[in-house]
Amino acid sequence: MNTQSLTNVLAFLTLAGDIGLVALVLVWLASYVASPAKRLLNFVIDFMHGKDGAFAFLVAVLSMSGSLFYSEVAKLTPCLMCWYQRIVMYPLVIIFGVDFFKKKPAIRDHALVLASIGILLSTYQYLLQFGVIKASSCEVNGAGVSCAQKLTLNYGYITIPMMTLTAFALIITALLLGKAADRRKAQKV
Repeated sequence: MNTQSLTNVLAFLTLAGDIGLVALVLVWLASYVASPAKRLLNFVIDFMHGKDGAFAFLVAVLSMSGSLFYSEVAKLTPCLMCWYQRIVMYPLVIIFGVDFFKKKPAIRDHALVLASIGILLSTYQYLLQFGVIKASSCEVNGAGVSCAQKLTLNYGYITIPMMTLTAFALIITALLLGKAADRRKAQKV
């Protein structure tokens, strides 16, 4: 697979994830005033019960694989902010792998903290890329890549940091839906 093909696939997955996240937020907001939206939200919460860790694992593995492809196959040098995001994303693969066997709520709480840090880092870099935040040089080793450089741009807004931001948002959302499902199940018992 060439770099452009993988970028197109990842951009499409990001777009689909963003649409899903926006739809879920709209359903959540509508659930306060409309009972059909409340039923739909409850369906989503019930559906995610026991699946949140697997979904988050899939997102983390795809993110890690994509970042490794960009650096190791496409030979794109990661910037400093990309390294920080990798430092947060890669352990999530291990955490969710362990969660698959252990199923302990504390494991997911650790993952939620890491994903929250990751979403802040990726949001910061995304804002750098579009000039919302001005920063001094952001390079790995003085000759590295600027964090503000857009190495890809799809659908007019999807850059690599947006892909990462979406991945972290999907992980956080899955974990929060899983927690809500656990609470609902505990209340029914």
